Amino acid sequence: MDSTVVKSSDKQLKCYLGFLSKCMTGHLVQRMSNCLSRSRTITAYEAQFITSQPTDMQKASRLIQIVIKKGQNACSSFLTCLGICDPVLYENVTGFPAQFKQEDHQHEEEIPFSEKLQFTPCIINIQNSSLTNCIIGNNNSQCITCDQHYLLTQNDANNVNEMADSQSHDQLIPVQETISGNSIHMERSNIEYVIIGDHNSMTVTESSEAEEDTEIEPEVIS
Repeated sequence: MDSTVVKSSDKQLKCYLGFLSKCMTGHLVQRMSNCLSRSRTITAYEAQFITSQPTDMQKASRLIQIVIKKGQNACSSFLTCLGICDPVLYENVTGFPAQFKQEDHQHEEEIPFSEKLQFTPCIINIQNSSLTNCIIGNNNSQCITCDQHYLLTQNDANNVNEMADSQSHDQLIPVQETISGNSIHMERSNIEYVIIGDHNSMTVTESSEAEEDTEIEPEVIS
């Protein structure tokens, strides 16, 4: 990479924050977030937070803001990754053609290694259980916020339910022999904000004031 680009990469990102936020697609942000996370330029939590944003513009803006806060090296890694993923956009920002080789940057395909492996089918069997804010699967994101009053009320209700359900915990239901691979089997269980599957995103905002007027849509399990 040109030395001038390296020295001014943080300033370039600050100047082109609005431009990049409008031009970067959700797919590009996802690919670059995965790449920068693997190279430890950003953390896995930050990558998840970025991809959980509701719009492509917000995803791109969050990614760039996080990279800028991390300093010069992170900004240089961002531009190098951008030059490999989108050479045209890189040239629009830096004024230089993207002349990178794969060995200049350890950029992998957006398909994680775990997904390239052939796993045996899994059976999910849930009995006499309560699941809250749970994720089962790969490449999912979940962002749930609630005020303190609602959280305390919810915890009290859960404690009551646990006392009522404890009497039936010793009556386990035998697993059906007919359950095949990729099956989900639930008995006498309560689930809330649960993702089962791959490549899903969930954003929930709970408020005690809006609890009476808000009707929560049923869970979709894919």
